Amino acid sequence: MYCLDLQGQEIWTVSLNLLGSNNTSNSIAIKENRIYCGGQQDIYCLNTTDGSCIWNRKLAGGNTSPAGFMLHENKLFVGSQWNKLYALDAASGEILWTNNDDQLHNFIMTPAASDGFLFTGSGNRLYKIHAASGRTVKYKEIPGYTFQSATTPYAENGILYLGTADRGVVAVDMESLELLWTFETGRSLIYTSPYSNGDVATIDSAIVPVAGECLCFGASDGWLYLIDKKGSLLRKFDVGSPINQAPIAESGFIIAADFSGNITRYDIR
Repeated sequence: MYCLDLQGQEIWTVSLNLLGSNNTSNSIAIKENRIYCGGQQDIYCLNTTDGSCIWNRKLAGGNTSPAGFMLHENKLFVGSQWNKLYALDAASGEILWTNNDDQLHNFIMTPAASDGFLFTGSGNRLYKIHAASGRTVKYKEIPGYTFQSATTPYAENGILYLGTADRGVVAVDMESLELLWTFETGRSLIYTSPYSNGDVATIDSAIVPVAGECLCFGASDGWLYLIDKKGSLLRKFDVGSPINQAPIAESGFIIAADFSGNITRYDIR
């Protein structure tokens, strides 16, 4: 784990027991003076000042996943692929609950949190989970859709916007889990979702709000998209390479990193 200043100079470095390079694929989480990092099998909480270890928790079973660590209501949520969803106490690392009910065991997507609930997907199912207890409140099968991409959903005003492994971006009612609309992108240039093949439209990028009015995301078809919250295209940019990371949206521009190694700023004024 590396900590750098804004000029790129090293502040501290800590060696973690990650077992393999795949365990560096998930994003870290930061709150106040704590960094939550590592892999789905070995989780670390470090002090931001000097990198000292506050706690370390080993999780049995499962496998690494690109799903990010997510903090909500003083809990750290970790999805272990082919295993289960964990809730850990963010202060101590104690395991508070686990959930692998109702075929909830494929964790590629980072969960979204809203009003005390978690929202995630596994296979062709969407799930609403009580964040405090881990109880599955509701799940719904959506035939023809696969929710096994590395997307990070965005929740606002009772609607969940999320990427899929094969059908672009969808909007879902957070109470009923009913599908509201679908925005389909082009065919993926590479396959990143497990077991995907053929004519699929994968979104691994986070869904990012822009100025409170529209949504931005990158796609595996090599385009960067701006759509409104009803699923209509506003603008798109030909990147020429898959965008699997979250774009950064600021007033008047978007910065995106693509699969070929370029970081580009796009003017949207």
